[in-house]
Amino acid sequence: MSQPSDVVALRDGRILRMEIYSGQKQVMEGEAVKAGTKLVSGRIQTELGEQLYRSYGEIWAEPRRQITVTVPLDYTYTEPTGEVICRPTFTFLNWQIPLYSKTPLHEKIRQYQASHFLIVDRTVLPIGMTNTYLMPVKTISATRTEKQAQTLAEEQLAVKETALFLPDSYEELSRKGWVEDGTYILQVNYLCCENIAMEVPLDENLPTE
Repeated sequence: MSQPSDVVALRDGRILRMEIYSGQKQVMEGEAVKAGTKLVSGRIQTELGEQLYRSYGEIWAEPRRQITVTVPLDYTYTEPTGEVICRPTFTFLNWQIPLYSKTPLHEKIRQYQASHFLIVDRTVLPIGMTNTYLMPVKTISATRTEKQAQTLAEEQLAVKETALFLPDSYEELSRKGWVEDGTYILQVNYLCCENIAMEVPLDENLPTE
């Protein structure tokens, strides 16, 4: 908490408001800044000379952001073949005895287990059977229509918006969707309101700018 630091801009934007808790302000509200611009300095000139402080605060700005989502028209998926292979293993105390052939499977498989052990007076005894069920799956090739790809892209876009932005903190400026090289591309530009302050350690050996 006491390490000297500056606050710089995380991304480009126009400053809306500033709440500086420590350090010396280097920009004004309404000013446009680039990513990396020093917003608050930890080097402060006093009657005793230059002093180094930790700078921190909140600098809210209107940066522009872009989200691009891509969805291939051709894709593959897997589904069970309908075959189920059961591989039981008998457990007795510290011994586990497989009751199946260990022939390797070359197919892609899904699997799950179900255990059945003796219970006496609510105590599970180390005696019972564990069944491992193997379900071979097959790979199927399919093709989406452009409309299906667009719907999926918009669903993925909504997830990204939720992860990146606070509610009511962004405005959509433009949206463009097109197909290129067998891929549907959805590109959206935003005007946001976010805290672009990023605290960085101050190199005490560097001279004052």
